[in-house]
Amino acid sequence: MNNGSLPIIVDMTNSQQESYIDDTQFDILYERWSERVKRGFLRFIVLKIFTTQKADGTFPQYSGSSLIKYIKNQTNDNWEPSYGSIYPIISEMEEEGTIELVKDENRFKEYKITKLGIKLLDKLVEDSILFRSNFHDLDDNQEEAHKNRIQELYRHLPLDRVKSQQRRFKIMADLLAEIIEEKKT
Repeated sequence: MNNGSLPIIVDMTNSQQESYIDDTQFDILYERWSERVKRGFLRFIVLKIFTTQKADGTFPQYSGSSLIKYIKNQTNDNWEPSYGSIYPIISEMEEEGTIELVKDENRFKEYKITKLGIKLLDKLVEDSILFRSNFHDLDDNQEEAHKNRIQELYRHLPLDRVKSQQRRFKIMADLLAEIIEEKKT
């Protein structure tokens, strides 16, 4: 550590970059960044959760505590946002009109998404570089490079996480196959 600041992972001496990475220091840095990324995406995740339709086509209602439980469940207990993170987001979303209060009983409040919230999510997904992919126009050389990047990304993860991602990708592949079949008819 460097006097309580972030760990020095790369030593820049003799005008040459050393490739030494201390595993303990890296783990500390990873944990810090992991938490920052989660907090940064939390607002978007909450919006996305509110806009996820139920099987009957309606939108679910959520309280702050039910959002926390939902996120904890969806991340296999790997992340449980704090009440201090969730409630300011709910309050802000209500003020903006992206969610609305539908139940208020003895300090227990539930909210649901509004048309404005749905439109906002659609536009964020449409415009965000995070949701764009170049996979649709890959030539053979690019495909191999993407395969290598995916292998690098998932190779270090624990087996249960890789299997979980595999299940998600299988669901997505099945849904895309259904959409393709619908478009053929």
